[in-house]
Parts: sequence; structure tokens; C-alpha cells
Amino acid sequence: MYHFIALAWNAADSRARETALQLNQKLCGPSLPWKRHLSTDGMSVYSVPPGEPGLRPHVLPGEAGVVLGRLFTADLSKPRLGVEEAFDERTTQEMIRTAGHHLIQNFWGGYVAFLRDPARQCVYAIRDCSGKIPCYTTRVGGVTVLFSDVADLAPLELPAFTVNWRYLAAYIYSSQLQVRACAFNEVSEVLAGECFELRGNSTRQSSIWDPRNVCR
Repeated sequence: MYHFIALAWNAADSRARETALQLNQKLCGPSLPWKRHLSTDGMSVYSVPPGEPGLRPHVLPGEAGVVLGRLFTADLSKPRLGVEEAFDERTTQEMIRTAGHHLIQNFWGGYVAFLRDPARQCVYAIRDCSGKIPCYTTRVGGVTVLFSDVADLAPLELPAFTVNWRYLAAYIYSSQLQVRACAFNEVSEVLAGECFELRGNSTRQSSIWDPRNVCR
């Protein structure tokens, strides 16, 4: 498990900015294990240093975002090219220009990526197609909170979630459900191969990985 919390909000929304400030302060307590990798007006990303070898944060240049997890380049002609070398400014800008498609097409592994595009006022959260690292989302006070483990939200002191009994009934019937709904009404899952987009105050989820392209 790679424990992370990312906060994303509309920088032009004063209410969201105030909520984000409060949430960030709660994660920065001296007794808490969270390490902040990115802090900008509109997004911040934290994680707990993982114990599993190979898992690590990849901070993109120019405060463009963070990729958390294990990554490999898909270019087999350059087997010795490290991920850090590959994540240069040009590649990063291409990842943002394509809303994450360039990342999906040119890298593989188990990761969750957070990208920011100030020009379009967008934030993207991308979960790789393997789904090895969980990614869930909830919203409070105009701030989107993305996380891998609901227990990690305790320091944020969010309003209590309510049980989604309909989902639990379906899960008992078939535990292999692949849907965005979760056991809490206020939480949804970013499925494997999906992109979560925050633009202004609106959100959207869509599939970004298409196995047909791999087959072709």
C-alpha cells in the first residue's frame, strides 16, 4: 500500500482556498508521518514514505505534479533510461498537454499521477491500468480530497460518511464489482485506467487507457 493524500481546489474560489488551507495545516502536524511533495495554489500532494522497494514519489519539474509509485519507460530502445531522466521538462509539458495520455502511452508500472495545468485551470489524477495503488475521492468545502486509504483521513476531521447500503448488498452478491461507487455515499473510486479531472468547480471521470490501442 502506498499511502497518499492529495488536495485539489479551484484557486479562484475563496471558500475552497480557505478549506484547503485548513486541511493542509492539519496534515503538517509534527507528529504526523506525511511528507509534502507539492504545494501550489490549487493542489498539494502528501505521502507516507513507503516501505516497499521501488515505490517512490517522482516530482515533476516546474511544480507540474507528482507521480507516486513504481515506473518504467515503455521505450525498449532505451532500456537504461531512468524515469528521472525521462521526466524532463519537455515530457512533462507533453503529459499535461495531452491530459495524461502521454504518460499512459510512454510509461508503465503501478502508479497514481497528479498533474496540474494552470493555463486550463485543470488538475488531473490518473490511476494506471494495473490498479495496484488504490485511489478514492471525496469532496468537502469545495476541495477534492484524493486518497488511497480512508483511515488516513482521520487527521482531516471530515464530516462523518454515511453507509452506502445498496453498494454493500451488491458487493455481498459479487465481490468483483468494478464500479465507481463505494461503501460510503460520499466516496467514489477512480478506477484503474481512469482520469479524474477537476476544472474550476466541476469534476469529471473518464477512461484514459484503452486496451484496443495496445492490441493495435
